[in-house]
Amino acid sequence: MELLYCFETTIEFQGSDTNQLFQRWLAIVEEFIAYATKTTGVAIKQLWKICGENKMIGVLSVTSPGQLDICMTQLLKQQTADVKITTEVTPLRPYEDFAGTMAVRAREHLITNPITPVPLREDGVYYFLWSRVEYMGMSQQDLLKNWAEEARFDLEAKKVGSILDWWKVVSERKVWVIIHANNPGDMDELGTFDLPMLKKMGAQVYIDCKSIRPIKYWIEDLKKLVNE
Repeated sequence: MELLYCFETTIEFQGSDTNQLFQRWLAIVEEFIAYATKTTGVAIKQLWKICGENKMIGVLSVTSPGQLDICMTQLLKQQTADVKITTEVTPLRPYEDFAGTMAVRAREHLITNPITPVPLREDGVYYFLWSRVEYMGMSQQDLLKNWAEEARFDLEAKKVGSILDWWKVVSERKVWVIIHANNPGDMDELGTFDLPMLKKMGAQVYIDCKSIRPIKYWIEDLKKLVNE
């Protein structure tokens, strides 16, 4: 069985030699990728650097919770007296799977077959969104119908690549999504006005947004910084 987890890793630097920080960052990322690549039953689905912060965020697939523990210890192995590494992990469920269950409960027709993410694009910008939904003053059935309308919009957006990938947080009314936009203005309008859930129940939809970039570009930057 495939188990999905989102992880957010923070690298705190407490020393004076910044080159040591760059070296640790590079070792952390490269060894983590190497471990996941060679280990059966483990796969990195997504791996990104949060822009402007000493953090990386990703989605990991494992076949057991024990494998998750072992994977996270690979990060801790790179910890030193001057470099502190902390990771927060959240269990996820594929959004298409959740949308299928929701459509049945909402008595709505949705085609929720898994959609393969489109390749990364070199143009535009990427964002990681955390969306939390409340439903005070409405029934659960009303929530489900509104969410089904949102899911229909989201499924189409993933087909064309506006949504790279997205997941439902297990047992919480939260969705984590990676979105591609042409520019920050387009992303702002989408996340402020245009999503169907915002139009129907905007005051009860809470969104956090982070600018992200593919980890491969951060690795390239780190190699340059280490060699300076």
